[in-house]
Amino acid sequence: MKLHHLVAWVAVALLFPNLSAAEAGEGARSSHPWPREGHLNYSVMRGDGGFVVGRATVEWHIEGKTYALKSTVETAGLVALFKSFKAIQESHGEVTPSGLRPSVFVQERGKGTEKAQFDWLRGTVRNGETEDPLVAGTQDVLSVYYQLALMSPTRGFVEIPIATGRKLALYRFEVIAMELLTTDDGPQKTVHLRAKTGNDTMDLWLAPQFSPLPLRITILDKKGDLYDQRATLLSR
Repeated sequence: MKLHHLVAWVAVALLFPNLSAAEAGEGARSSHPWPREGHLNYSVMRGDGGFVVGRATVEWHIEGKTYALKSTVETAGLVALFKSFKAIQESHGEVTPSGLRPSVFVQERGKGTEKAQFDWLRGTVRNGETEDPLVAGTQDVLSVYYQLALMSPTRGFVEIPIATGRKLALYRFEVIAMELLTTDDGPQKTVHLRAKTGNDTMDLWLAPQFSPLPLRITILDKKGDLYDQRATLLSR
């Protein structure tokens, strides 16, 4: 599992068990408790020992009926001396009564750029050269974090299509438990979610009352390597 996967991985919006993506999207709130702009800083660690291998920043900006999200992740510390890496993701779109509706998602990493373009009028989404039918509630790999926090999940699971810039894929997340997470701003009540794809397992902890973004993300890859992304600073 590479460093950028910690930000490139998807999360999934859910409210009630066994809902379709379209039904789940109807439950999103049009208002939210967070400021219209802010950012969250993360440390990215590898293994149980807390060895820092990178850092990430995710920003959000809401203006009228439009939104902009930006994620930057790069290697840090000793790792950066031997292998420098930086990836940038951006998502732009509309804010609707059902939550976020992406119009374009762009990811730049290394020498390559990946893009997902959403045409809601035609009902299609294009990932690179591939075009697929667009279902209500579809998100990209960045907007879905914010959308999930808007929906304040508590139980069950849902499957939702996610545009990654390479393909449109269906993902399923399930609520594991309500947990207390220790942060630099004190303990926070969180919802622990989990998703599996292939041989990898992703866990994330959401605190919608505190932040529109996950406070922690872990990925256990097929080799048994653990990557842990933890929030260190919330600016709003």
